[in-house]
Amino acid sequence: MVREQSIESFYTRLRDSALASASTSPLLVFPSTSDVDSLCALKIIGHVLESDSVRYACYPVSSFKEIYKYTGDNLGPAADEPITILLINWGCQRDLKKVLEIGPLARVFVVDSHRPVHLHNLSDQNDRVIVLYTRDDEQQADLAYDFDVSALANASDLNSDDDFEDESDSESENDIEREEEDRDGMRKKRRVSAENESDPVKLFGKLKREYYYMGTFHGKPSGCLMYELSHFLRKNTNALLWLACVALTDQFVHERLTDERYQAGVMELEQHINSSGNLDSTTSVTLKDGTKVTAPNSSRIAYEYEPRLMLLQEWNLFDSMLCSSYIATKMKTWSDNGIMKMQFLLGRMGFAREECKQKFQYMSIEIKRQMKDKFERFLPEFGLTDFYYRGFLLLHGYSSKVSAADVVYGVTALLESFEESDGSCASSQFGEAYDALSLTKLDKLETGMRQAIKIQRSILRQGSAAITKKGSIRSGSKFRWVKLEDSADTKLLCHPQALTKFGYFLMDALREKGARMKPLISLTDQFVHERLTDERYQAGVMELEQHINSSGNLDSTTSVTLKDGTKVTAPNSSRIAYEYEPRLMLLQEWNLFDSMLCSSYIATKMKTWSDNGIMKMQFLLGRMGFAREECKQKFQYMSIEIKRQMKDKFERFLPEFGLTDFYYRGFLLLHGYSSKVSAADVVYGVTALLESFEESDGSCASSQFGEAYDALSLTKLDKLETGMRQAIKIQRSILRQGSAAITKKGSIRSGSKFRWVKLEDSADTKLLCHPQALTKFGYFLMDALREKGARMKPLICVCYTQERSKVLIVAICGKPRLGAVQGNAFGLAFRSSAEETGAEFFHELFESSWIVLDAVAVNLFMIRLTEKLL
Repeated sequence: MVREQSIESFYTRLRDSALASASTSPLLVFPSTSDVDSLCALKIIGHVLESDSVRYACYPVSSFKEIYKYTGDNLGPAADEPITILLINWGCQRDLKKVLEIGPLARVFVVDSHRPVHLHNLSDQNDRVIVLYTRDDEQQADLAYDFDVSALANASDLNSDDDFEDESDSESENDIEREEEDRDGMRKKRRVSAENESDPVKLFGKLKREYYYMGTFHGKPSGCLMYELSHFLRKNTNALLWLACVALTDQFVHERLTDERYQAGVMELEQHINSSGNLDSTTSVTLKDGTKVTAPNSSRIAYEYEPRLMLLQEWNLFDSMLCSSYIATKMKTWSDNGIMKMQFLLGRMGFAREECKQKFQYMSIEIKRQMKDKFERFLPEFGLTDFYYRGFLLLHGYSSKVSAADVVYGVTALLESFEESDGSCASSQFGEAYDALSLTKLDKLETGMRQAIKIQRSILRQGSAAITKKGSIRSGSKFRWVKLEDSADTKLLCHPQALTKFGYFLMDALREKGARMKPLISLTDQFVHERLTDERYQAGVMELEQHINSSGNLDSTTSVTLKDGTKVTAPNSSRIAYEYEPRLMLLQEWNLFDSMLCSSYIATKMKTWSDNGIMKMQFLLGRMGFAREECKQKFQYMSIEIKRQMKDKFERFLPEFGLTDFYYRGFLLLHGYSSKVSAADVVYGVTALLESFEESDGSCASSQFGEAYDALSLTKLDKLETGMRQAIKIQRSILRQGSAAITKKGSIRSGSKFRWVKLEDSADTKLLCHPQALTKFGYFLMDALREKGARMKPLICVCYTQERSKVLIVAICGKPRLGAVQGNAFGLAFRSSAEETGAEFFHELFESSWIVLDAVAVNLFMIRLTEKLL
């Protein structure tokens, strides 16, 4: 039978299968890299396997595709040698026989706390997948079934696509529709239910829907199951018991189980702690003078009531309370009133603020002793009635101790410290987290705890901003969703468990505000390329200005001695400054006339693609008293007097022409008194270098990356100048093609949901056939259309690539706006539309709103895209 209901029989089958295939391959263990429970289960099962002399190899994985790197073709139907693999905390929710293409000689064993288990994995007909799924786990789960899961699994067809999203047969759907349409709903429901019970096919479909649509939840922790195995085999130790405590706490901390199930798990582990004889265990020690004294063993496990204060032993009381999700959401510590309330609470308990801000281990012993009594006495006055919970501690001697919850926080932070969004780097961190669970490597655990503190601070900052900032949390009929904007905090919160904790923080805060509970979805060089709002840019500028001022480099000088002995002050070789800059691209490398003519800002406002627009711009220069010949000289050779007057003249005369926001706050790198380079110009130049020789699929971009990398060096300005000259060519192309599209009727085609424009074959397509260049072209057109008074719609730009048989397609939804309802929604629509055309396409660029497609399929692609967006 594939479903094993007892732990001992599951292990017996695993051991026998591993020994049978040991001559050709060791047992391959694939633990999930996503949680602490997986680590604990691995450590325990590893101890059991080693004691039974079972040879095994361990490979942490974060996705299904990674398993093939280690199994090769040995798992498939063509394999001619047996192989045994063990999956820990992943796999049971998918049809493993189908997904992994398991052959007849392979056996896959699964220990996984995720629920529901795919019915095909539980079927008696499937002898290649063995899942540990105990009767107690099924009956005591958070969501219990009122039918026999085994019978339902055995009734399923292994060759069918029996997935979670399966909607069952159409007859059942029709029954449901008839129920909704019938006014006498209850009578109709009873009649349909009776029909379903008499028809086995309909009954199977109904039960299957109930089984899958209960949603996902968690069963008993895998670490606890593996400890039960070690206990049954009499291979248990205190170290393994501690790992079981950590595994249960992992589910509690990350809110994967109910309080009732947690309490039941705690009581079970407490029995093991008491029966193991380690609680307050002591040993006899003989001193040098012959005196015998009792002393505690080096490590022992205890259980007691713990406060809901994260990492208190590694932090301080004030910050631990301030950043605690429990206290922060109850007392609303993101507001001044909430902080005052918390400070008043500390005052009521008689704890001085300065004392509370000391690291906990250096706090007064008296305060530590009074803490529990004071909390229990005063917290109910502030509505904090369930502040303490039953937890586990690992004690060293009389004073040193570590909480199981703190271990979970620290190890989880290590697991997600350097993980990429697709989990590709998770396996490298798995080893660090594995070592942190060792009782002899507490330094690595402390590293994880410090990282966890940073994550919790980020949760509080971003959660406070989302709660207080109107429009951050958007609400639909079925769920709410929040998107974390680009900030330093997203680097810490862009991992699954950290983002999940952030989501729970927001849900608790909304509950305390009295909001109706709904599911919550959390999502994770930008100014120049219009990827952020003006408000966010200004906030970023202010933050960097503070760094510039505090670094002391602004207008910093040094003393220089001349040949005659005279000492003078001179500026340091390189320093950063900030000032208001005009929206003129690459002015330092160009001339004033062309920079204004080709500036997207001025061109779209004054319509410089027309004779009337050029005349208007020339009139503006005349109003400012700037001769045209002077303005056409390279900027560095222009009259010093004109340069000095420029800002005052622009601010005086530009508003007459509707140019009211011509200046923005920017950054400059200064060399000496005269030489300077703008941060915006660096972006233009480096971007141009990146895209100078890039193929449509990005395959040649790596060769240009080195050039662009060098261009950012302060010692290789020649390469940066090369990039700037290329950027000027690109900007001229944007103006030429944009002018043609605006003035030529029919160039920009308009549909109900979007506009689209196709760049025909010309010399300019060689410059604009790269994603960022084409995106800039799109923003130019959208600005021009806005100035003409056209209704704003997303714009799709199509341009032939250098291969000529392919086109690059880019979607632009407009410049980001603060409080906007939706971002760029073209990513999924692009892929599905391209698939339906049947043409070859490339959608693996790092922006989902970019795609490369066969040129002959463009029209069909647009038709399919229109259908997708309706």
